[in-house]
Amino acid sequence: MAHRNKVLTLYRAILKTSRTWESASRIASDTEKESLYIASEARHLFRQNKHLSDEDSIKAAIKEAESRLEIALHYKNPWPRPSHIPQHSMLPLRDRRRKKSDKLLSQSKPAYLKSYDIGEKEQPEKG
Repeated sequence: MAHRNKVLTLYRAILKTSRTWESASRIASDTEKESLYIASEARHLFRQNKHLSDEDSIKAAIKEAESRLEIALHYKNPWPRPSHIPQHSMLPLRDRRRKKSDKLLSQSKPAYLKSYDIGEKEQPEKG
């Protein structure tokens, strides 16, 4: 419950940003798309993280939300920014050093992209 007020304040700030958002291009259709993206992404991620109970994971989710908001406001771009991976971290699948490669990739992911686990999402079971 200690983080409840901080999370609600952050959520309100993100939704307020979506209502007052103006795209860098100043085109009405771009502004509308970006505003809708901000609101829907916030709703999705806050609902996804609603059941977090671990102190560290809650702090990480708050840090990610704050980082994404600051980056969006600074660059006037709500879309996720690209993340660059370290050299030589993409080893062939058959290589024995695959665990080391995966560790390097997870460590190189910035705080504002932690919710984008591309390739790490659970696949539905077949059968």
